[in-house]
Amino acid sequence: MRPAAALSAWSAVLATVAACAGTPAPPGRTAAESSPRRAAAAYRVACAGGDAGACAQLGVMTGSGEGLPADLVAAAALYRRACSGGSALGCFDLAVVESTGLGVPRDVAAAAAHYAQACDAGDPAGCGELGALYAIGADAGIEHDPLRAADLLATACDGGEARACGHLGDLCAAGEGVPRDEPRALALYARACDGGDPPGCQQLAAAYADGAGVPADAARAAALYRRACDLGAVQACADLAAALAQGRGVPADPAAALALYRRACERHDAPSCFAAAALYDGGHGVPRDPARALALYRRACALGYDRGCDESARPAPPPH
Repeated sequence: MRPAAALSAWSAVLATVAACAGTPAPPGRTAAESSPRRAAAAYRVACAGGDAGACAQLGVMTGSGEGLPADLVAAAALYRRACSGGSALGCFDLAVVESTGLGVPRDVAAAAAHYAQACDAGDPAGCGELGALYAIGADAGIEHDPLRAADLLATACDGGEARACGHLGDLCAAGEGVPRDEPRALALYARACDGGDPPGCQQLAAAYADGAGVPADAARAAALYRRACDLGAVQACADLAAALAQGRGVPADPAAALALYRRACERHDAPSCFAAAALYDGGHGVPRDPARALALYRRACALGYDRGCDESARPAPPPH
C-alpha cells in the first residue's frame, strides 16, 4: 500500500510509537520484531478511540502481517472503518482490495466509489486510480469516460503520482479525452519515468528506439529499457535483451541477452522463451544446447506462442 498524502492528526500515536521504538526489546526478541508489535498495539488503541487514520495504518499492518498475524479480511474491515471515519488512506486501500478481491468480494463499482472518496479527500493517488478505471472503461467494469479520466489523471499527475502521468501520456498519445499531442505525451512519459513508473520508462524507450517524436537514439533507448526492466517491466527486459543480442545502442552481449530473455520467460513472456531457445539452438554467442532449446520452445508453445509449437514439434535431440 502507498503512504497517504494526508492523514488525521497523529501526535499521540506517533509519540507512543516513537517511545516504543526507543526502548530495549524484551528478552528473546530483536528490536525489529518488537517495535512493529508495539506500533500495532498503539494503532489499535488509537483506532478504538476513534482515530480513523490509526485504523487505516492498523489495516496496512494487518494486511501485510507486520507486527501481528496477516489477516486480509480483518484488514479490509479496518480500511472500511477508516474510510467511514474520513481517512483518505482508508478509502484508497479499501478501493484497492475491492478492485482485486483481497479480503472482500471483488467489486469494481464499489472500488471506484471509494477511489472517488479518497480523491475528494485530497489524495492524488485516489484520483489517479479512478482516472485509470475511467480510461479503461468497460474492461474495468465501469463506464468508459476519457474526458473524466484525463481530468482526474491530470490532477493526480500534478499531485506527484508518476503512474497517473504515464496513463495521461497514453491518452495524449491516442487523443482520447484530450487533443492528440505527441510532445506532451513524451513529456508525461519522462515525468512518469523519473517518478519510477515502469511503463512510462518503457514508452519513452520505445519512442527513442523508433524515432517517434524524438530523434532516434538507440543508446538512450537501451538505457531506458534497462531502467524499466529494473523496475519490473517484463517487456522492457525483452526489449533490452534484443538490443544486447544485436548490439543496438549497447555493446553486443549474447550472454547478457540470454539471461534477460530467461528472466522474462520465467515471468511468462512467450516470445522471450522462444528467443532464449533460439540462442541455445543456434549457439549464437552462447554454448549450443539443443536440449535446453527444446525445453524453452515447449514452454513458449505452452504459453501460446505458435512458433514455439512449430519448433518443439521437431524430434528431441539424442542423449549425449
